[in-house]
Amino acid sequence: MKKLIYSLLFILSGFSAYSSHLMGGQITAAWLGTGNDYQITMTLYRDTVGIPMYSSEYIMISSDTATGANPTTDTVPVPAAVNFGNGVEEYTYQFNYSFPGVGDYVIYWDNCCRNAAILNLPNPGSNSMLLYTRVHVDSANSTPVFLNPPIPIAQLGVPFTYNSLPFDIDGDSIAWRLDAPLEQASGSLYTAIPQYILPSSDTAQPFALDPVTGEISFLPNAMGHFVVSVAVDEFRGGVKIGEIRRDMQIIVVGPSNSPRLFNFTSNIAPTSGRILRVNPNSTLHLTVTASDPVDNDLISITVNGSAFMLPSNAPVFTTTINSGTVIGDLTWTPSVSQGSNQPYITSFRVGESHGSYTFYLDETFQIYVNRSVGIDDPENTASGSWNLTDGLLTGTLQLNQTENVNIELLSISGQLIRTIHQDQLNGGEHRFVVDASSLSSGIYLVRTVINGRQVLTNKVIR
Repeated sequence: MKKLIYSLLFILSGFSAYSSHLMGGQITAAWLGTGNDYQITMTLYRDTVGIPMYSSEYIMISSDTATGANPTTDTVPVPAAVNFGNGVEEYTYQFNYSFPGVGDYVIYWDNCCRNAAILNLPNPGSNSMLLYTRVHVDSANSTPVFLNPPIPIAQLGVPFTYNSLPFDIDGDSIAWRLDAPLEQASGSLYTAIPQYILPSSDTAQPFALDPVTGEISFLPNAMGHFVVSVAVDEFRGGVKIGEIRRDMQIIVVGPSNSPRLFNFTSNIAPTSGRILRVNPNSTLHLTVTASDPVDNDLISITVNGSAFMLPSNAPVFTTTINSGTVIGDLTWTPSVSQGSNQPYITSFRVGESHGSYTFYLDETFQIYVNRSVGIDDPENTASGSWNLTDGLLTGTLQLNQTENVNIELLSISGQLIRTIHQDQLNGGEHRFVVDASSLSSGIYLVRTVINGRQVLTNKVIR
């Protein structure tokens, strides 16, 4: 009721919305190690130019995953603000909660309304902001998390790269995608905001999410506020059991800064681009270098990724400064048990302080640890190809054994266009023919997820 009254007062006063100070956030749930006891964490990001935070927030928990009906409501006092930099504050709300039993639950929070200055929503001042996560409670499972915080500032005409680094501590399979931001809905838990479009970008580098690494990239061609929503689906045994989301604003400012330079060297030659493969019990030395010879700005480098979350034998990263150049050295000698067909996604975040801003960009690498010869690899069970000609999308998929298979057609930006197949398939060769005559010209991706693990991504052109 308090939020409704404030919203009405703002509207009657001529202001666009209550939540114009909120830039986004996410909700996660971590098992505490006993029973069905969890720690719920909601993180909110506030633009310090906006109005102050409420003294408390209301977080809802419901076993009705479709509508969120009859929720338990927890009132959480506002925590101390953490200076996030670039005119942004971070607020971390936490409380412990004991779920009544094993099952699926939704945890959500909503607030009216969004920043009226957002450019990629048709009427943002009338849209609410809804954060949402779905957790499978089974006395052991936690939701995925984002290892990297948001990057709220981008520069006009400067390529922008950002990786939220989704990660699941339980080892469940996860897949990520771009989605429309959510708002409150009558009769259901939420609805995707209609007529949402991706942030404005130059055609030389359109807004895209890499389906393998999770890195977002685009070349901003308009100044202003833009909202982006990243969804992460959690799978176990090929069945979706959870979902987390990050709703965030990216503010594109003027190009007052000359971008820093970045390069890398490695004692192991990349197989392509930034893909490195290391054998077990061999040592990887990856050296990254960042500098700003034009503006001579202060440079920083940090690193994060799934390899750093290993319970033992994680990589070691050190940095040194040499005449304004920052050099980072990653050293890792993985063990046989750490071999995997899935890459350890590793992101170096380079910061450059210039004027009133610190500009950050992420540089993402895929580090594979080869499996030992002779080990049965149940993950390497599929191969296939796809083609798009004469308005028909045709593909083949070869399976070594019976699997749960999900095949999706995505835009180059990572948005779901169509689900091609979602069911169990027997071992052997399978053929698919899809009418694609309604697709506009452009580049598309076909993503194949087997038992909840993304194993194939094929690029096709219309």
